[in-house]
Amino acid sequence: MERETGTEEWREHLLERVESLSRGDGKERRHPELMDWAAERGVSRELAERSVEIAKEENFDPALGLALVEAGVGVIELEPPTPISEEDTRALTPPEWIGPETEPPAVVVNERRMRNTFRRMRGELERADLVQAFELFLDEPDVGPVRYDLGLP
Repeated sequence: MERETGTEEWREHLLERVESLSRGDGKERRHPELMDWAAERGVSRELAERSVEIAKEENFDPALGLALVEAGVGVIELEPPTPISEEDTRALTPPEWIGPETEPPAVVVNERRMRNTFRRMRGELERADLVQAFELFLDEPDVGPVRYDLGLP
C-alpha cells in the first residue's frame, strides 16, 4: 500500500501534539479544553464528542484519541470485514424494536476505524513511552491518512 503524498506533514503534526500533551500539566486534557482545542482546528463538535466518547469506551486517553482524529491518522482496513454468515446468526431477521433505518453505514465505518485505531495505539502504549509508541504506530504499514468525518452533516 502506498501512502498519500504529504506523509511527513500528518506525521509531524500528530507527533507535535503528542509531545505537547506529554509536557502538559493535565489541564489540556480536560473536556472543555479538548473541545476548544478541536474547535480551533476545525473539528466539528459532534466528531470531537464522538471521538472522546469512543476513546473512553476503549480505555484510551481521550486527548490522544482526539489528536489522532484531528490529524486524520488511523488504521486503514486493508480488507473489508467479512459479512456475518447465516450459521453465525440465530435469526435472519432483526427484532421488531430495531427499525429498518439504523445508523448509516458510513457512521459505522467511522466508529470501527476509531475503535481499531485506539485499540492498536493503546497496545503500542503498553510497550513503549508515549512518543516512541506513536512513532512505532505511525510506522505500521496499515496506518495512514484517513477521514473521520464520514457520515457527519
